[in-house]
Amino acid sequence: MNGSGDEEVESGYWRGGAYHRLMKPFEGVLPNLQRRYETTDSDFTRQRLRDSMSSSTADCHGARLSRK
Repeated sequence: MNGSGDEEVESGYWRGGAYHRLMKPFEGVLPNLQRRYETTDSDFTRQRLRDSMSSSTADCHGARLSRK
C-alpha cells in the first residue's frame, strides 16, 4: 500500500505482441492517491479522491476480514 521505497520491483506489459519488462520502484497506492489529490486542478477528481481517503469504519467492524 505504501510502495517499495528505493527497492525496484519487476512489472511489465504487453504491446505489439511483445512483453516489455520494467524494473523500478513501486510508488504505492496511498502515495499515488495523495499525489493525485494534491496535483489535480479538477474539483470533481479531488472530491472522488477525498471520498476514498476517509477513515470511516465499515458496519462489520472488520469481522468479514477475520480468520475463523
